[in-house]
Amino acid sequence: MRATTSAVIAGLSIATALTFSACSDSFYFDSTGSKLGVGDAGDPDGASADGSRGSLARCASDPDCRLANLYCDQFSGACVECVGDTNCPATSPRCDGALHRCVNCGVSGDCKAAPPQTAICESTTHTCIVTCSDSMNEMSCPSATPQCLENQGICIQCRSNADCVGNGTKLECDPLTGRCTECDRDGECPEHKPRCDRLHDVCVECTSSGDCPAGKPLCDPSTYTCVAAH
Repeated sequence: MRATTSAVIAGLSIATALTFSACSDSFYFDSTGSKLGVGDAGDPDGASADGSRGSLARCASDPDCRLANLYCDQFSGACVECVGDTNCPATSPRCDGALHRCVNCGVSGDCKAAPPQTAICESTTHTCIVTCSDSMNEMSCPSATPQCLENQGICIQCRSNADCVGNGTKLECDPLTGRCTECDRDGECPEHKPRCDRLHDVCVECTSSGDCPAGKPLCDPSTYTCVAAH
């Protein structure tokens, strides 16, 4: 569980997202960033400098990736979830060029909200968040995120883990989005699903092929599990 810390306001841009870090009872800003399934050396496949990790998932073209939903990033030679928006489903229509993963939004302009509501794109989870104002408060928030966090101007589902009790497996309040989730860091995940997928806030087996063993070298982005090459 997260340690309780005091909330520290560091600013919010309507064009980009708020940057917070997790705690169980309050919101605070994060200067360390979050791990989203990119290799330690910046390789989306997770390969080390000598190619020892993810080496079976290297490619020169899409057929080398051996899964229909993996694509070859010819710049890095890695098999990735996407290299462009056309590789992504309607539910996550944008391909983040740095992560090579399909996301809900890249910029706030990607976010849609029913008028008079507006929305911004949170930059770590790439999630669209409906905004609210001091004058409208909860009246301007949708039913899924009915509370208005007035000092940040966003609609949220939860303020602390206590608000997520009884919400199935989603018992952690993610302060980046104010939504009940399974996790917001790897340490909150079980051994058989060791990675916290911050784009969906669930525990998974892998977020890139670099997380997978040689016997099952590919991370299938439809299930985020390690699979053998077909």
